[in-house]
Amino acid sequence: MKRYDRRTFLKLSGASAVMLALAACDDSCSSGSTSSGSATETPPSPPIPVIRDGQKILTIFNAELARRKVENIKFEYSKGLEHAIQADVQMFVDNGSPEFPAEEGLRLRMEGDYAAKMWDGLHEAGYSSGSTAIFGMLNQYRVGVDFDHEGKHLYSMDRLYPATEAQFQQLVDELIKDYGGVPGLHEDDPVVNKVGITVVDINDKTYWAAYIIDKWQGIGDG
Repeated sequence: MKRYDRRTFLKLSGASAVMLALAACDDSCSSGSTSSGSATETPPSPPIPVIRDGQKILTIFNAELARRKVENIKFEYSKGLEHAIQADVQMFVDNGSPEFPAEEGLRLRMEGDYAAKMWDGLHEAGYSSGSTAIFGMLNQYRVGVDFDHEGKHLYSMDRLYPATEAQFQQLVDELIKDYGGVPGLHEDDPVVNKVGITVVDINDKTYWAAYIIDKWQGIGDG
């Protein structure tokens, strides 16, 4: 079975410059643009290179927010949260499957050292297991990997890495909607989110997962 250590997770694909160009492009390079002599058919949006550096991915997200002039949300990289989410998704990588029945997934997770390494990452990020609120945080702020907290009876990886510019733009739309905060709530300061994000390959498909924790919540800070 595949084994992804931290070095593998943090390895760049070598195409980060292309990804940054896509993130910073203006309306003229959007997926709906066509040349002056083209037919009415919209060309497919260009492929997105896979980047496995969580900090670089967040740089791209923030660049896109700046391009859109979004001022009420900011993503801030956290190495500890990245280590925590890596430990969470390692079970799926080790077992070569993006989903398990909840009971089987719980058994696999508890039999391995995934949970222990996840807690190590959270402690590294400054979150204390002594806080009762942290258990709610673990479900509420995990994105892309579901440990059955919504009663789906599945442990699953459920977010494919954006494969095109159009899918990347849709992802940014979702992040703004879900993590932009309530308009007017923080008029003087943006909502700053601590984020750890990682990318993995399972059965020839590429998934991404993250912890995205609103720093205004102050949950589990220690």
